[in-house]
Amino acid sequence: MTALTGSALLALAVLRGRLSVEDAWHAAHVDEDWNFEQWGRDALALERRVFRFAEMQAAATLLAAMEEKRSPDGAPRSGA
Repeated sequence: MTALTGSALLALAVLRGRLSVEDAWHAAHVDEDWNFEQWGRDALALERRVFRFAEMQAAATLLAAMEEKRSPDGAPRSGA
């Protein structure tokens, strides 16, 4: 997620449940959104962004599944 958002803080916020994937994604793209508003949308950039958001959602799904496999103390559960 850090590579997709450019921010370790946003990735940690999603991991800890402080931000939704959508909110983190939006925060990561404030500059790009501003540029779109100023200069217009770029079809190739939008296509790439859609693909990268799908990757972000997949990463969040994987992290959530990994968290479910952990015990409350953070150690992997036996048989996991």
